[in-house]
Order: sequence, then structure tokens, then C-alpha cells
Amino acid sequence: MPAKVFKQRRLVGWTPQQLYTVVSRVEDYHKFVPWCQRSTVIKPPANNYMEAELEVGFQVLVERYTSQVFLSPPHSVRSRVADSSLFDHLDSTWTMEPGPTPRSCWLSFSVDFAFRSQLHGYLADLFFSEVVKQMSGAFEGRCAALYGPSSLLSVPPAGAAARSAAGAGAAKGHAGTAAGAAPGRGTGGRDSGGA
Repeated sequence: MPAKVFKQRRLVGWTPQQLYTVVSRVEDYHKFVPWCQRSTVIKPPANNYMEAELEVGFQVLVERYTSQVFLSPPHSVRSRVADSSLFDHLDSTWTMEPGPTPRSCWLSFSVDFAFRSQLHGYLADLFFSEVVKQMSGAFEGRCAALYGPSSLLSVPPAGAAARSAAGAGAAKGHAGTAAGAAPGRGTGGRDSGGA
């Protein structure tokens, strides 16, 4: 089966250390990662390496595999699946770089995988983009739950609400989203111009 590759780079409103903590705590994935039913560290971190057993369910498919996790605190987390009957290979890399403001980070995510069977590959073609979008959003959602809202979501200073309400008549017909966030952008991230 041909490999599928996805790459994304986003500016998010949490620090690189906060993102690194969320991504590297594989044992918590079952709490927030879509389709992850179980996540257990089987070889605790030592020398920037650990192993975790993950169980992932896609409707009728349930797969359990060992993920080899390579840690480079606080900049990157790379994983490779070693023993899957479903995947020919599954490699992912998360990279965190300081953003333009103190509580921001450029978060890059890439995944490269191929299924062993054509049927599973066909199913992946149908759902691939949605799965990846939900994965990225899940990690941002976890950051929001642990560390509070994204620093990229602006909160008007005191008194600004009254001033903007007075000018609301002039702005009729202009529909915006909550806190100025673009629709479909997760919980506080912005896509970069390119991947």
C-alpha cells in the first residue's frame, strides 16, 4: 500500500514546554486523543526513550501496538510503531519552536503511515483528512484544559466592551466568531502559510 503523509505547522497559544508536556505524556492519550481506547507506558522514560502500548479503535477495527517514543525535551517527540498487524509503518513527529510572543509556539506535526491491507488503505482514504484534523485539535484542546485558553485568543481590555457595543450599529451585517478566532481553527491556533 502506498504511504500517506501529512504535515502541518500552526501557531498556537501555549508555550513550547506546555505542548511538549502534553505530547510526551503518552499515558494520558486515552483521555483526549480520538479513537485511543488505551494508552499505557510499558518502558518508562530513560535516556530520552520510552515505549508505550496503545489501543486504537476505528469502528470495527481495533488495533493494539507498541510505540517507540524518542524524546528531545522540550523541542520534539518522535514515535515509531514497531509491531502492528494493521500498519506497515506509522511514524509521527511533533516539533515545538518558540512563537513570536512569550506564550506562543510554532507546533509542527507530521505523520507518515501505510496500512498492510488494501481495504484498510481504502478506508483511510475516506477518513484521512478528518482524522488528522481531529488529532491536532485534540492536543490543542488538552492544552486548553490543562493550561487555560490560548494566548492567541484576545480578550478586550476593561471598558472596550462598552465602546465596541456603542459602535455595534456600524458593524451590523459583519458576522464574526467567538473571540475573533477563525472558524475551523481548533481552540486557538493559526495555520502558517505553508506546511
